[in-house]
Amino acid sequence: MTAPRSRRRRRRRRTGARLLGAALLALLVMLQFSLWGGDGLLHWWSLRDANEQERQINRGLREQNEALEREVRDVKTGVGAIEEKAREDLGMVKPGEKFYRVIERGGGEAERARE
Repeated sequence: MTAPRSRRRRRRRRTGARLLGAALLALLVMLQFSLWGGDGLLHWWSLRDANEQERQINRGLREQNEALEREVRDVKTGVGAIEEKAREDLGMVKPGEKFYRVIERGGGEAERARE
């Protein structure tokens, strides 16, 4: 009688171990899907890369804004900045000044226009 009881116990142990193994395997599959599928790690990595790109763009825009703010401050406070802008952008010359334009040969726009 001892032989049939020990067989039953072994079968129960094997069945319990198999069920436990199957449950752990199912849990592992579910965890892997949550990590790699849908909104898992791959999505997180792509969002992290996109975030870094946006930060770089923002840095560049911040620098441009700071330069524009400095220029606005100069225009508001100084006459020299207004005069410089008028000379550069509008080609203005003070009364009594002489304006000379130097055109380099071979590299200037005027040379290209003549050809």
